[in-house]
Amino acid sequence: MNQITELRNLISRHAAQIALDQAFPNLMAARLTEPTPRTGYITEPLFALLAQGTKRVAWGDTLRDYTSGEYFIAGIEVPVIGYVIKASESEPFLAIGLRLNRKAIAELMVESGIELHRQTPSAVAVSHAKVDLIDAIIRMLRLFDNPNDIPILGPAIEREILWRLMNSAQGAMVRQFGCADSRLSQITRAAQWMRDHYEKPLRVEDIARVANMSVNSLFRHFQAATSLTPIQYLKHVRLHKARTILMGVSGNVAAAGYAVGYHSPSQFSRDYRRLFGHPPGQDLAKLAPG
Repeated sequence: MNQITELRNLISRHAAQIALDQAFPNLMAARLTEPTPRTGYITEPLFALLAQGTKRVAWGDTLRDYTSGEYFIAGIEVPVIGYVIKASESEPFLAIGLRLNRKAIAELMVESGIELHRQTPSAVAVSHAKVDLIDAIIRMLRLFDNPNDIPILGPAIEREILWRLMNSAQGAMVRQFGCADSRLSQITRAAQWMRDHYEKPLRVEDIARVANMSVNSLFRHFQAATSLTPIQYLKHVRLHKARTILMGVSGNVAAAGYAVGYHSPSQFSRDYRRLFGHPPGQDLAKLAPG
């Protein structure tokens, strides 16, 4: 049995159990039998490997499909559009994900003395998974066949997966994620501050001050990491929040726009359609239950 076949079997068998298991709070699994709608969300720092099916994901001006043996990874909270485009009853979409643990990565960096590259890496990427990384994930999933092994062997395998990621094609991103004084951490602070104050008028100078960077440096490094300028990032956050308001508690398009900082309903509708593919009223009608 080859690696991908075993990985598919393990995810199929344990997806529901993984979703409920408390021993691995950072572990996630998905098994879907049909494509999903175009969905906007703010991704958390995570690694997600596909064993079967195809998913399309967009961030900034980047659009990527990834499939069996490839993974999506994010080292910062970034607004993305993601949807499964290939899944069926006979060939379900199968994926396994792991939230990145900053403390564990920092400990591995200290223990190993691994070098931290100061150049700002892309904070979102799609890559091909190496054999050793897939092998570690398979061994983690095998633990669910013997649950008594999980608390003893699980933490060590999770550390191994993080170590493999730190030495992968996206290792510079993962290492910077674990370092409190890295460029990526500075950008993360700026992004978090924008998400916390998205509904207020924000000045670029204030965002730069939070990141402890000059305005020019903020723009350069923020765009290198996220494919978005800080202003574009803030706009995307506002639109994602507005969509949540529309779908969750309000069908009032203008009110949703005002709630996230827009003062022009027409501008809100234009920006919303550009990001999500439909104007807010049509999007609400399409996604509302019933």
